[in-house]
Amino acid sequence: MTCLLPGLADELQLLIIDAIQDLDALDDPDTQGYPKTLLNLSTTCSRYRALLQPNLFDTVTLRNTVASAASIQALAVSEYIENVKHLQFKGSIDMRKLAAVMDGVICSRGGSIGVYKYHQAAAAVVFPSPVRDILSNLRLFPNLDTLTLSFGVGLTWWPEHTNCGGGEDARTHP
Repeated sequence: MTCLLPGLADELQLLIIDAIQDLDALDDPDTQGYPKTLLNLSTTCSRYRALLQPNLFDTVTLRNTVASAASIQALAVSEYIENVKHLQFKGSIDMRKLAAVMDGVICSRGGSIGVYKYHQAAAAVVFPSPVRDILSNLRLFPNLDTLTLSFGVGLTWWPEHTNCGGGEDARTHP
């Protein structure tokens, strides 16, 4: 059976693509900036890649990981960067990783740490350097219209640094 979709006028194909995009959004509201069905369709041929390029790269999502930053940096040096109009930053905190790093920092300082050093160490975990570099240089996105920032934080965490030795006296809070 022959697929008749490529034979349709571009306008009709774009209407079909919009309908697919709407259905994808209903199925998975957190599509990280692109509907997976459209991404799959764009890989079928160069014509669909060119046709869908503006839709696929209209919104990109940056997470607070080195891997996510590397993806955005690779996009920034490609021809697709021209299509980015919306940048979403979706941060999250890995409480175990943060607690481990903070315990190490506090213990290395004898169980006591100043507020500035505490914030500095926490910022390095929450905002890795490559992520900070991207958020500090929005000129990477020549057609950027919107920057959306959101941060998912679970339960409130209050550090108890009992790994430093010394029991209750070793618990220090800024």
